[in-house]
This record gives sequence, structure tokens and C-alpha cells, in this order.
Amino acid sequence: QPGAGRQAWGEVPQGEAPPAQAPPPQQTPAQLLQQHQQRALQQHQQQQQQQQRAAASIQSIQRGKKQRQQLSTAAAPEAQPPPSTAPDSAGPPSAPEDITCFRKGENAYYCHTAWEGYFEMPGRGWKREGKPFKAWTDGAAPPAGAVPIYVWRKGEMAYYCHESWTGWGQMEGWGWSQERVAFYAFPPEAGVGVEVSLFRKEEMCYLARADWADYEKMEGEWGWAFERVAFCLPQ
Repeated sequence: QPGAGRQAWGEVPQGEAPPAQAPPPQQTPAQLLQQHQQRALQQHQQQQQQQQRAAASIQSIQRGKKQRQQLSTAAAPEAQPPPSTAPDSAGPPSAPEDITCFRKGENAYYCHTAWEGYFEMPGRGWKREGKPFKAWTDGAAPPAGAVPIYVWRKGEMAYYCHESWTGWGQMEGWGWSQERVAFYAFPPEAGVGVEVSLFRKEEMCYLARADWADYEKMEGEWGWAFERVAFCLPQ
């Protein structure tokens, strides 16, 4: 038949071994050294990447801890300063101001010109008697140690005292109502400046400096009884 006896394409003639593969080329020492250096460089780079990831992780943990501390500090309420006896002032104490005494009959009422009701007093039947002493007002800067002197009212009668006075807690039980802070002065126990005495006639009160020219007439001629030293004021 046509083509009989011819060798098929790709067949190996019987009795013949396939041709041997050529061995791979031998690497030179320089090539081996270069490969070793490349592997060492890759290992070094991998170590650096691991170290960088570890450092980034530590920094992230530290930032989170710092943020939590900041949030904890911001959430905590600020410590409040203890209450002072007089309004805080950034500067030196201010000078005391004149206190005016108004009279209606034998009732006496003491106030300063900055008080909102000062100029209404004459229209309410009160007459200016004078300015018997000076004190610090609520809009001023009292010195350290000064305390608020409160005015209590019972009808048109007025009574003046500070919180550490022994009768403070009984005022409401005696029928008096606290009206406001009249002014600021030193408590009697401070022992500074001039003493201001409180005189009584029934439930009415009158304040007088110990160095007032008519001080001795209060009990002898005018029928007022000395009750106590109410507070102290500067000379």
C-alpha cells in the first residue's frame, strides 16, 4: 500500500533510544553569590516589614489609650472652689461706699445708692437722715474676711445680721423674712476697724458707730437699748 514501510511522524525507530537531554549549564561562583545576596536581601526586607507592622500596631494601641484618657478627663466634672465669704475679685479690694440711713418714724433702713430701691425710698415715706458709715456693696470687691450683712424685714422694721450670728437660725421663727444682702463688712470677731453697735427699741433696730458723737445718747436720752456689736468697718 502506498506509504507502507515508512516511519510515522514522531515515532522512534524500533531499537533506537531517544536522544539524551543536555544537562543544565553550570552556574559560576559569581552567579551563586549573587543569588545568595538576593535571598538575604529579601529576608532582610521581610524582617523590616514585620518590624514596621509591629511598631505601627504599638503606636495605634498607644494612641487609643491616650484618647481614652483624654475622654475620661474631659468627662470628669471640674472641681468647684469652696464658697467665699465675699464675691471673688481679680484685683485689689475696692474702697467702701457710703451707706445711707433712711428713717420713717423710729424705724431705720440702711442702703447704698446702687441699690435698685434707693431712689424710691422718699416716695414710700422714708426720709434721709444721713450717711452714718461706709461699707462694701455687692457690686464692689470686698477685702478678704468680709462677710455679707443681711437685712431681714418684719413689716417696715428692719434687722441686720450675718450668718454666723447666734440668732441667725431663729429669725424666721421670730417672724422675720430675709430680704437681701445689704452690704459687706467684717464680723465682730475679726476685731478690725471700728465697731458698729446694734441698738433696739422693742423690735426696731438702729446701727451706730462706736465713735459717733451722739453714741452715748442712744441709751441715756433716746431710750434705745444696746444689744450687741453687729459688725466692724474700716476707720
